[in-house]
Amino acid sequence: MDFELSEEQLAVRGLAEQVLATRIPQAGQMADESWPDENLWSDLTQTGLVGLTFPESVGGGSLGFVEMCLLLEECGRARARTPLRDHLLAAMVIDRFGPDTLRQAVLPGAASGEMLLTAATADRYGGDGPPGLSAMVSAGGGYLLTGSQRLVSWGATAKRIVVFATLNQQNDTICLLLDPETEGVKLEPLATTDGAPEADLVCDGVQIGPGSVIAGPNQGGLARQWLWERLVVATCAQLAGLSATALRLTAEYTSTREQFGRPIGTFQAVAMHAADAFIEVEGIRLAMLQAAWRLGAGLDASREVSIAKLAASEGAINVVAIANHLHGGVGLLKDYPLQQYLTTTRRLALAAGSAQWHLARLGDIVAERAALEIAA
Repeated sequence: MDFELSEEQLAVRGLAEQVLATRIPQAGQMADESWPDENLWSDLTQTGLVGLTFPESVGGGSLGFVEMCLLLEECGRARARTPLRDHLLAAMVIDRFGPDTLRQAVLPGAASGEMLLTAATADRYGGDGPPGLSAMVSAGGGYLLTGSQRLVSWGATAKRIVVFATLNQQNDTICLLLDPETEGVKLEPLATTDGAPEADLVCDGVQIGPGSVIAGPNQGGLARQWLWERLVVATCAQLAGLSATALRLTAEYTSTREQFGRPIGTFQAVAMHAADAFIEVEGIRLAMLQAAWRLGAGLDASREVSIAKLAASEGAINVVAIANHLHGGVGLLKDYPLQQYLTTTRRLALAAGSAQWHLARLGDIVAERAALEIAA
């Protein structure tokens, strides 16, 4: 097996490192808690990273999902407070399933960073259960939306939101592009542990025209599963980066903090805990890249997606726990960067399905495959 990155992938990671280098906190440096980081969004736009996965025809880089995950991993290292993950994913589903007229109307502005996109994908548990919105066919070929969708990342600031709804008459799923300014749309901002902007979306008889339909009844369910799997793995990429920086901060601290006349990092017990955290970080990254590669190659990755999220959610929590343990009380101080990495890690560990949720999903997958083998 070849684990080496391609030249294009190395270039993406290198550019992301350059853009984000000054935003990776150092030990003893107070982390910025404000959301969003508008200066960083401007830098990402100017370097073309905001349009990384967009097609060249609309001003993008035409790169794939693995490259996107490498970019998001670097964003995780810097705890980048931008909507890049949700923006790229929403654009990808529009490009993959949307009609050409909708693509040309939305993607050029999104590739330049002027039109912020997001997606309301997961159910209330972060999983792939039925969406909270329902739709009825209206006059003129459009739809009438009702219901609510929980935890929409950047929902209150996005210019367009990719939403999914159950079509009442056919019990099928459709994918739509929602303008938050439409009459009947209400976005209720939510307070999160690390300050990340999320909102509850409520629709009360919202009229969606036929020109805003990304995928109809025959493709809507496929589009939702396609997007949800990529959301899960993109979240794993962020957790990989967050864990790596938490470990680096710990290495720096234990190399300079002295006890009994020597750095505490030279003590065997400290070194063993740090080694466990290093193994966790590498495991998160490997599982994430395996799932990202399969999705990027168009292969079935239902099992690998949940394996990656199980590894990322459990592993990242273990890493920040070890980091806090080795820092002592210092790691919990609000003016020390590790505390912000702890809160963001815990939020993302639950996002797109917790470790327990994905463990149960893996059990279902194993049982289904076993039943098929027995039947064959």
